[in-house]
Amino acid sequence: MTPDEKIALLRSVFAEFARTGTPQVLIDNITEDAVYKVSVGPGTPVSGDFVGREGITGYFRDLPTIIEHLGLNIYDYLANDNRVVVLGDQTLRTKKGGVVFFSEWAAVFTFRGDKICHFLSIENVGALSNVYGAPPASPPAHAPTSTQGPISIPGLISPPGPTSTRGPTSSRGPSSTRGPNSSPTPAAA
Repeated sequence: MTPDEKIALLRSVFAEFARTGTPQVLIDNITEDAVYKVSVGPGTPVSGDFVGREGITGYFRDLPTIIEHLGLNIYDYLANDNRVVVLGDQTLRTKKGGVVFFSEWAAVFTFRGDKICHFLSIENVGALSNVYGAPPASPPAHAPTSTQGPISIPGLISPPGPTSTRGPTSSRGPSSTRGPNSSPTPAAA
């Protein structure tokens, strides 16, 4: 599957979710051991990893009892041979307490062959943590630590201590594809 084909698949996933509120196109295109994770700390109904078709289907089945999507916008799709990053924002209302909040997000889809094997949604859902009285997110115990020291980025203030002589880096290489901007997507039903 080419980067453009991956983008087309994810456009259809988000279009279906916006139109119907169901994730069936996503479920049909995941590996048996796929992992779905939202960047929220422990203590909420959406905390932790949701694994496999059953776990991910359960996440989406329970989601409407936790939050209501009031608005969903997709702005860009970025892809390479193994990943697609989708950028957007959303307005949500918690079912518990009725708190309305806005969050910009990046969704990182990792592919194994033609199927999605990992999904990570990076977003500010602190309001959801607050509603459930959950502690703020903290790095996992196995979080890698840098052994290379701080990196200096030209134009920014350098961190104290020795600086790297490396120039700026980019995660977008020649194989990256930037999809055309999409128009805002209507709120999910």
